[in-house]
Amino acid sequence: MQLVSKEIKAVIPFYGSDQYVDILEGYHQAFDSIQYHADVWVSATSDKGSFDGSVRTYGKWTGIISTGKQLNLHGYWYFNCDTNALLIEQGNFFDATGMMQAVYNVNHADELINMVEMTSSDKTETEIVAFSAYYQSLMNKLEPNVLSWKFFKFRPIKIILIERYKNKPAILNHIKNISQEGILEKYFGSFLAHFTVEKMTLYGECLNELFIKMGFSNQYIPLIAGYSK
Repeated sequence: MQLVSKEIKAVIPFYGSDQYVDILEGYHQAFDSIQYHADVWVSATSDKGSFDGSVRTYGKWTGIISTGKQLNLHGYWYFNCDTNALLIEQGNFFDATGMMQAVYNVNHADELINMVEMTSSDKTETEIVAFSAYYQSLMNKLEPNVLSWKFFKFRPIKIILIERYKNKPAILNHIKNISQEGILEKYFGSFLAHFTVEKMTLYGECLNELFIKMGFSNQYIPLIAGYSK
């Protein structure tokens, strides 16, 4: 640390033309309707004082990521051009935390957790393992607002299922999906053919209608305080 000057300037990482183009294409693949809205747009000059296409700008990027969350990122960007007015250097300054908040759901304040106690319905261990792997993959694909779906072996014939939902609408949507004419109706039938549900314990802020719609013996444990990433 004693060898680092107070005047040091670090610019990392370095990208070549191909890598930079890949980055730009990646933005367009990751976001729908990605757009830049300039609050300030200033033409810059070359070392000789002539306008060469370079730009300094303050503004924000907007778009929608695959999770459905909207990007709303403010910052400063500069674009320097060569003598042929082609982009040769680009940089940006924005709050890294702001970027995380703009893109990712880093705190699920309304999360609900459901712990399901089950036993095997006369299935072999091999059948239970295979079906559990299949069903969790199905949930991951069809229910984007289900944060986690994990089966645990508790005893030789007892299984614990931990379900994590983003919020109350997510768990209500799941109940709708496994009900008659829902997208998971036939798969839930197979679920009940493999498992016998003994008890459900729901952690978090609960709706009265959840107890009615679940149809199983259940317990409700309210949240005092906490966060989830």
